[in-house]
Amino acid sequence: MSKYQKKIILFPAGASGNFLAAFLTAGNTLINPQYRIDLGQTVSSSIFVDPDLDQIKDAVINDNHQTILSHYRNVSDLREFQSRHWLRKIYPCTNLFGWLKNVFYKKQQIEKVDVSQAAMLTQFDFMFENMKHFYFWLKEDTDCPEDLTIDFGKIKNIDYLIDLYVDVNGHRPDASKINFAVDYTNIQGPTVDDCDYLDIEDIVNSINPQDLYDLATLLFIYEKNNNTIDCNRLWTIDDLPVDINHAIEFLIDNSKKYSIFR
Repeated sequence: MSKYQKKIILFPAGASGNFLAAFLTAGNTLINPQYRIDLGQTVSSSIFVDPDLDQIKDAVINDNHQTILSHYRNVSDLREFQSRHWLRKIYPCTNLFGWLKNVFYKKQQIEKVDVSQAAMLTQFDFMFENMKHFYFWLKEDTDCPEDLTIDFGKIKNIDYLIDLYVDVNGHRPDASKINFAVDYTNIQGPTVDDCDYLDIEDIVNSINPQDLYDLATLLFIYEKNNNTIDCNRLWTIDDLPVDINHAIEFLIDNSKKYSIFR
């Protein structure tokens, strides 16, 4: 039997908060383990609350739903509830660029501007700018206490998920619940961590770019690590080849063609 009255899960968009809510809900949630879990379906026992502290507190105290979800960032503001309720925040300590890729494909493409039919370089620009915005937005969030933080990079670890389930519900999940988690994690993107390499070929080996978003990731990490994001280039994005492998070669060949290296 669970020792908690409710679950409170805070998470940035794209960090699998709705999946975790579904997985941790005892019994059959009657939803499909699709790429974006909340697209066109809901977990009836969960409610999403706007990132407003007063609204979240009111929902915890007065709402009948068993799981409170929100994009509110300051989990420490809710410590008063942790003795009675299971309180956690998901944060991309690892798999940071896997999360950023989720932000683009699960939010940007669906809820904002869909650029999937645009020219390759237009898509690249959108990806790069979206990545830049959310990377630094995330870095502003420093409220990640160890006892209340779930590393987004561990969400694909089934044993870790089982441990969370036991903590919440007091017993192991059944086979159908585990299969639900396996099916979900199997269709998520590969893990892509940040790195501090300065040489672009080391970054290529670290992230192993496979698609256009990975290409934008390669350029972003390289320029971030060399303190030259979106500036000092002696070439332009319009010069990128449309073939991914040729584009990687281009970025390698032009990695020192920045004014900062002259």
